[in-house]
Amino acid sequence: MLRYIKVVIIVFIFGGETVFPGCVFAAAQTIRVVLRCDDYGDLSSSRTAALLDRVVRECEACMTLGVIPFNKRKASPEDDPMNPYKVALMRDGVRDGHFEIALHGYTHAHRSPLEYDSEFKGLPLEEQRRMLSAGRAALEGMAGTDVRVFIPPWHSHDVNTLRAMRDAGLVGLSTEFGELAEGLSQSELEAFFCIPEGGDLWTIQTIIERARQSGDPAPVVTVLFHDYDFKQKGQKFITEDWLRNLFQQLKAQGDVQVTTMAAIMEASPGLTMAHLFDLNRTKQKMHKRAGFLRTFLRVDTPRLLPEGVLSSPAHLRHIKRTIAVRLWILTVLLLLLLSGVGFLLLRKILALGIWKKGNLFFRKDRNSSVILTYVKECDYERGW
Repeated sequence: MLRYIKVVIIVFIFGGETVFPGCVFAAAQTIRVVLRCDDYGDLSSSRTAALLDRVVRECEACMTLGVIPFNKRKASPEDDPMNPYKVALMRDGVRDGHFEIALHGYTHAHRSPLEYDSEFKGLPLEEQRRMLSAGRAALEGMAGTDVRVFIPPWHSHDVNTLRAMRDAGLVGLSTEFGELAEGLSQSELEAFFCIPEGGDLWTIQTIIERARQSGDPAPVVTVLFHDYDFKQKGQKFITEDWLRNLFQQLKAQGDVQVTTMAAIMEASPGLTMAHLFDLNRTKQKMHKRAGFLRTFLRVDTPRLLPEGVLSSPAHLRHIKRTIAVRLWILTVLLLLLLSGVGFLLLRKILALGIWKKGNLFFRKDRNSSVILTYVKECDYERGW
């Protein structure tokens, strides 16, 4: 019995990652990185627009532009088009494969009756549907491409926003990991792609390293920056040379691929809102049990499901299966240990030759291996 227990312990400690299914993490990785620049529009800087166009062309790179289709300062936003120079840069960049266009609101104004920093949350479904449809149509006309992704201003939205997106033909959502409106059915959640933002340009290398350490074969890292990041003073200040060096550093890393949201949605149809809800729930549960998982199952969940990284559905299933397998092994091991202890106690009792049946105590007769002799309770208590 003890030999069997030792075998199980040795296999669990030394062979768990090679013997049991679901315990081996993939070595080959492609870390897909999306650089998302928000607030491109009539009010953004023309100099910054030209800078972005120049850098992506020199580096043969791409990025996603979150474009505001209408100017909130104009009396009739839908009747007054965007600056022609920015429209030409955007259209040429799309044609040459350097820019992906995503809808970033209607006018990016404070319109919500529920929150100050929100344009859509709390508005009627019909109003949100009209704003998204008009914004998408205008943006497709300016950029000359199909617009499929919506970036809510301030990442604020509600369930009506999601339904209005569906009606307007927008199938992808890019928001924060924790900013997900509830209220849709499972089938509706699976109909939306969701590629959340996990950090900014100053933390991109840290997030990439987290993704690399996770062992996920196809993680997604999306970082966000704005037009004003090129203007403000201080430590967080982007220059043209800084951005160019960043693209070169990313290109030099063999496991990093700078790409677009459309390419990710085409290559990974499982990156839906349903998957993101599942990922967030799993992270919350594992965070509460992190000590147990690390100590007893040797599963380091903060490393395997890192913050700021969109883990692939296959990797998430892999982690769940690994935990289930190791938990089963641990349960079997504990049962074997308990049965071993019980077996040893039973052998000890049999060695003493004492039984109890009801209120009667018996002991084995020294002259016979079969005959049992009644022992008075008082004699038993005195220990014979």
